[in-house]
Amino acid sequence: MLQSPSPGTTLRRFAGDVLTVTLQQVPGGRTGHAFVRTNIRGAATARRERLAAAAEDRPPLATDWTDLPMAPAGPGLFSLRIPPPDVGLFAAQA
Repeated sequence: MLQSPSPGTTLRRFAGDVLTVTLQQVPGGRTGHAFVRTNIRGAATARRERLAAAAEDRPPLATDWTDLPMAPAGPGLFSLRIPPPDVGLFAAQA
């Protein structure tokens, strides 16, 4: 599989930007579905979770992560466009 942006890449985005993630299957690879696991839409959940964890002296549960389905964009190619809804530091992996 070839992922764009490549794993480990750090990107800086601004208001109005859209992050496009693509996943290209290599010849002879498996067929199926593709997802992006991200916390990009979970800023409010992460804030609530961190505050509750601090108040209760326990680690946060990381429930701000979610799987977003990627759409087929051609033979062996999947794509997903994500507009960041909040300001913050986010992570994602396909």
